[in-house]
Amino acid sequence: MKAKEFDKKFEEGKSVLEYLNLAETSRPSRELKRISLNLPLWMANSLDREAKR
Repeated sequence: MKAKEFDKKFEEGKSVLEYLNLAETSRPSRELKRISLNLPLWMANSLDREAKR
């Protein structure tokens, strides 16, 4: 399907999901990375309070 046809279907409010390959989708720069971080206790407590807020 050409882009113009795809855009027309989308703009008309028709479903275009059948034309998309959702199995290979990704969100760039959204991968998680685990880190180890040593903070003073007061700073960790402050971060926890702010997160609860």
